[in-house]
Amino acid sequence: RRARTPRADDLLQWQDVSGSNTDTAPAVQPFTARPGVALNLTECETPLHFFSVFMDDTAWNFLVEHTNQYAAVKLAAAPQSRRSLYSNWRDVTMDEMKAFVGVILNMGVVQLPDIRDYWRQDETVNLPFFRSIFSRDRFLQIFRLLHVGDIPSPNRPSKIEPWLQLLLPKFQRAFIPSKHVAVDESVITFKGR
Repeated sequence: RRARTPRADDLLQWQDVSGSNTDTAPAVQPFTARPGVALNLTECETPLHFFSVFMDDTAWNFLVEHTNQYAAVKLAAAPQSRRSLYSNWRDVTMDEMKAFVGVILNMGVVQLPDIRDYWRQDETVNLPFFRSIFSRDRFLQIFRLLHVGDIPSPNRPSKIEPWLQLLLPKFQRAFIPSKHVAVDESVITFKGR
């Protein structure tokens, strides 16, 4: 005779837990931190000093190394024609990476419909600042090969995970949230109706 397999109804039944001590609240640690900015702001004389708290040499080297590694792998995988944007690729330096980020930040201030418009020289759009920092092709090389993750990256979130792990402790040292923090529901993914 075979044993009867339990049905889902047999396994999922309500049980009376009144009077039992099975559900205990976790111990709450007292909040002793002093919330707010944890930086010595007197050392941050300019916006660049403040930016450097997060983007120190470690962060810049990280960007340079990961971008150069990615470029080496990407360009070795497919031969480049002489007319290719990448035919004259050379490794990015730290100074170039700093200039690149500076150009990106300026593009946020001066917004144009197409990235190539920043290098146009016609009467309607003529922004010599961008041309004085990079040639269009060099900027596009770095822009398209910029990388902040391990190679290969198994999924989209892992592409930026190493970068976030580098920056997170810096953010945590810079600001301590208060005891009560509200998370806006738009920050949390919701797949319902």
